[in-house]
Amino acid sequence: MKNKMKLSVLLVALVGSLLVGLAHPASAATAGSWNTQVIDPNALGSVYITTQANVRRSPSSPDDSRIARYRVNFARAGTYDLYARLMYSTGANQANMFFSTNLGSEDNWVGVNTRNLSDEKFVWVNLTERDNQFDVRSPGTQQFSIASGRRGMRIDAFAFAPSGGSFTDAQLDGAVAGNGQTSGLIGFQAEYAAAFGSDTISDEGLKLKENLTGHLLELRAQLLRHIPEIDQARVAAWQASIKAEEEFAKKAASTAAAVARMKSAEGRLRSLEETLKLGPRTLEDAQDAVTQARARGEDDPELESAVRNAERLLSLRERDVRGIERNIERAKKDLEESKTKLPSAIREADAARQAHQRAMAATWAAMDALGTRELVQSNRLDRMLAEYTIISRASPRRLAKFFEQSPEHPQLIQQLFADTDLMVNMLVADGPNGENYGEAMKIYNAIQQASPRANEGVFQRLALAVSLGHALPITRRDHARSTGSVSDDEPEDEEDASENTAFGSRDASKYIDPVQRYLNYEKWYLAGELDAGFKDLCAWSLVMVVDGRDCDEAVAWGREMLKILRPDTIPTDGNTSRYIDFLDHEIAYSANLVSEDRPELMLMQNILANGGICGRRAFFGRFLLRSFGVPTTARSEPGHATLAHWHPEGWSVKLGGNWGPGNRGRYARMNRRRSSPYGVDLNFLASTQARQDVASFVNVKRAQWISALVGEDRQAGFYTTSGETSFEDLGFWNALALHEQRRIIADLDAKRVSTPSPAFTPTQAPVATGRITVDSRGIITIPSAATSYPTESTARIFRHRQPDLILFMNDLAGNTRLHSSRAAGSNDRFTYTFDAPVAGRYLMVARVATPRWDRQLIASANGGAAVKMPLPYTKGLWEFSRPVEIDLRAGRNELTFHGSRMTIDHFSLAPMR
Repeated sequence: MKNKMKLSVLLVALVGSLLVGLAHPASAATAGSWNTQVIDPNALGSVYITTQANVRRSPSSPDDSRIARYRVNFARAGTYDLYARLMYSTGANQANMFFSTNLGSEDNWVGVNTRNLSDEKFVWVNLTERDNQFDVRSPGTQQFSIASGRRGMRIDAFAFAPSGGSFTDAQLDGAVAGNGQTSGLIGFQAEYAAAFGSDTISDEGLKLKENLTGHLLELRAQLLRHIPEIDQARVAAWQASIKAEEEFAKKAASTAAAVARMKSAEGRLRSLEETLKLGPRTLEDAQDAVTQARARGEDDPELESAVRNAERLLSLRERDVRGIERNIERAKKDLEESKTKLPSAIREADAARQAHQRAMAATWAAMDALGTRELVQSNRLDRMLAEYTIISRASPRRLAKFFEQSPEHPQLIQQLFADTDLMVNMLVADGPNGENYGEAMKIYNAIQQASPRANEGVFQRLALAVSLGHALPITRRDHARSTGSVSDDEPEDEEDASENTAFGSRDASKYIDPVQRYLNYEKWYLAGELDAGFKDLCAWSLVMVVDGRDCDEAVAWGREMLKILRPDTIPTDGNTSRYIDFLDHEIAYSANLVSEDRPELMLMQNILANGGICGRRAFFGRFLLRSFGVPTTARSEPGHATLAHWHPEGWSVKLGGNWGPGNRGRYARMNRRRSSPYGVDLNFLASTQARQDVASFVNVKRAQWISALVGEDRQAGFYTTSGETSFEDLGFWNALALHEQRRIIADLDAKRVSTPSPAFTPTQAPVATGRITVDSRGIITIPSAATSYPTESTARIFRHRQPDLILFMNDLAGNTRLHSSRAAGSNDRFTYTFDAPVAGRYLMVARVATPRWDRQLIASANGGAAVKMPLPYTKGLWEFSRPVEIDLRAGRNELTFHGSRMTIDHFSLAPMR
């Protein structure tokens, strides 16, 4: 305890000493792609550099952020070889780097790959043997430059040596330690660059970095004294129990899946039978379309094309109906078979589940025998572990730069390290984007000052989430690009400012204001605008609510638009997947209209109007979810963009295959800034499941912090894109963390099995309702749902599904309105029957919501001539149309309309005087 207090006091003193005497540059520089400090006891100086870039080509510009520059002092002129101490990470595909052979300039890049290097340890390699030597024409300080290539390369040291010499590893190591000049060697650590990209650091900052590194290493040494020696015989027993459990797990999973298929057989049959009921109407509509096409007349130039298209549509509908009939016959056979086999299948599944539970219990017992459980369950090392983890992830270099930017910055870090709970909560939430702990603290403090609510409950978690998610400034997206379109394969959520960018040094108008984002979500929550599940979300989940690029005005528009245009997709039962149903209803799966995107509109307004495939639909789905406070993140199957989102019963995936390997045999992966470190989607899913037990999940993170402390590679889960990771690849502490996570998930699953789900209660579908009224001035008001035909929602068969045609839906206030879907055609009409007080000409207007600028209604009174009623482009919000004239007779009238893609509130007909 005394040593712990000594380290804490030392850190406070160290940070406190930085409050005075620092240089404060006018603006912060941009960080390069090198991760400038990774702590590893096997590296010289316990530090190496690596990169997350993945570029095969050499730099083409001095502004390339992949470049790192060093100041090297040559004592004498001559020809020099360049040595580097390298290692590449397991699984890297010929990870490479480049170096410039011209000192002081960067016009001759030479590539280095890892084809013949070790993936197990750092080794010295002569990069210039036989060619590419450095010609130093005069003594003095020269600039030497390297650049990153593919990810995976690790470098801890460089050394220049006189050409033609032969040098041992010990001599090269000694040169890096500072005693190599006597043999002509010049050595230096790779992380000691004067600049990474345009990320420069002053001489005072380098000294500050050295002090922080010294503190970090002392903290590490102190922590290692608390880490127990692991009995390898017990580790072997644990590994054996895991191996033995695998077959039981496979058997339990396969038998449970078989039971689930049998239990769903009746539901599949009933669903098909309900769909087939739409067959007659579907075929009738298609036949009517053929009849209308043939009635165009021989002189119509489009007759042949219209008939051909209508007949093709009829053929497709007939094929749909026949396909459903075949599927019904198969479903009946499946149902009969399931009734026979289900009892024995349930018994087999129960036996397999119990056998797997016994095997898991053996694994947990072997884990407990390791003697580590007390350590990962105890919070006694949390302060030191959190300090160590934060400094090492942020890196002493970047913390030193942050201290230099403002005299208030060291105080922010001091405040962070004085609050153990805050440090732990940040790390459990996976830390700030870009590991920018300094910027996260700036935002967190600013939010605390802006709102008195931000220090407790959901608001404190929200404040923390905003600070973590916006630690890299997020590029604000107000409108579509000037080209008028966004490609489906564009990375929609990845355009952030660079890692070391301070907010004050950039044009703030280009970025989302994090404080305002917090205040808006606080306001929306208090107003009851957000999903009911928002109040219970942890900070980790909330980050995936607040880190979207769409401006807050767009978010507010998205929420209001959905309430008006399709309120039936807003869940009232907690089923957050309902929000995404909007995509199938309203976002056309087609790229044909993307070229019509308008640059003055918000991107999401363009997607609503013009649709898109794959990416654009996933973008819009995530946008809607964030608008209502539902966590969401990007997920990509091989060759396909999908999304993942929070659901009260567990995270779900939409617009693609289920979790895990797709139909191409490869694993889906996570690909947004918060979720991409998990790699394979099953790793991300496991984390979401274990995080439901907040108290136990911190044990997983402690084991991972210890894993990093002892030098193991970070591994977020068991799976890679090519398959399951072997136990040995994980490292002991990382494997322990992931199996602790498995135990949490298994315990939660057992509790769910013993707690049956509530019975499903079907809701009553809205029907035609409302009363047509006439006021004292003779103005007729027709609520949109007051139809005489149809009186219930209509649908038809399309590709074995049931798209809505004319739909009655309730909004959140209980009002029923009519929606004519994008699938509605000219035969999908709706009619109102009412009495007019006087005959004559009336001015008719409609209060409507339209998602596109080319919508119109075709009206006909009492079978008379059609009247075109152009509708305004409302972006999905309410507006009134321009009045059109229509003739009514005194007494009973029938007013019929058809049109698609609109929600109607009411019609108003005023007699013309």
